[in-house]
Amino acid sequence: MKVSDVLTRERRRAGVTQSELSRLTGVSRPLVSSYEHDRNSPSVEQMSRLLLPLGVELSARPVMTRVDRRSLGFALRVVDHLWTDPERTLDVARRQLARQRDRATINELPWLDVWDSILGLPVGVICGVLADEGQFARDLRQSSPMSVVLDESERLEVIRETR
Repeated sequence: MKVSDVLTRERRRAGVTQSELSRLTGVSRPLVSSYEHDRNSPSVEQMSRLLLPLGVELSARPVMTRVDRRSLGFALRVVDHLWTDPERTLDVARRQLARQRDRATINELPWLDVWDSILGLPVGVICGVLADEGQFARDLRQSSPMSVVLDESERLEVIRETR
């Protein structure tokens, strides 16, 4: 879908005229019109400024790679274990974290510190971190001490699902 179509659709959905949008945003009416008629293209900042008063927030989320989908799949399986047997799952993860710390590089230590803090949180919060699709959570999962909770059949199932 083109930027011009999105802007026009959202402005009309909100019941706002080009003149009103101009007044709300400080963007001239002729410029709003040129964006809607695809004669000019707004910058991301300008598009965000135009959409916000219409109740639309412009955001971008990086596309998940196969590695990201797979690590999320593993994490979601760990969530199941956390809900069914939190004590055992956290104990296994803490022991794994200690092993990881013993052989960690200087660059890995901050991530392990974050995991150490996370493992002290309530189970529901830990599950939320594991299931998060944001970039920080994606990066965090790359050093997760949680994957050892899964058995071989669970790992293979996730691998098959994320091919």
